[in-house]
Amino acid sequence: MNWYTTKDVNTKYIFPVALVVVFLILGGVYFIQSKTPEIVAVVVTPETATTTQPSTVSTTPSGYTSAEVAAHATRTSCWTSINGNVYDVAAWISKHPGGVDAILSLCGKDGTAAFSGQHGGQKRPETELAGFKIGVLTK
Repeated sequence: MNWYTTKDVNTKYIFPVALVVVFLILGGVYFIQSKTPEIVAVVVTPETATTTQPSTVSTTPSGYTSAEVAAHATRTSCWTSINGNVYDVAAWISKHPGGVDAILSLCGKDGTAAFSGQHGGQKRPETELAGFKIGVLTK
């Protein structure tokens, strides 16, 4: 009689099952280690440091002028002012439920009357709009 055969336990499956368990454990350890993020150091020296800033973006904390808003009147750079705040709504153009033209007509302009006329007092449009605010309109 062999050492691995008994009446109570069918041991001929112990080795293959143990082998599968070992492979699963090793595979899990490998998977976890491969998902660990690497730490990357970025060294900025005066030679590699660059600063770029569009000339139409206000750098003052006081806000944006109507001229700055007017400079953003395209589909790819669409700013509008509504109720004294300035919004960059370019990302909303293709998502607007009322269609593309409804937003394009506001680019570079004061959209207060159009927005209030369409959405006045509605909570959801005001909440959506708030996510696009980039500053206040200065006189």
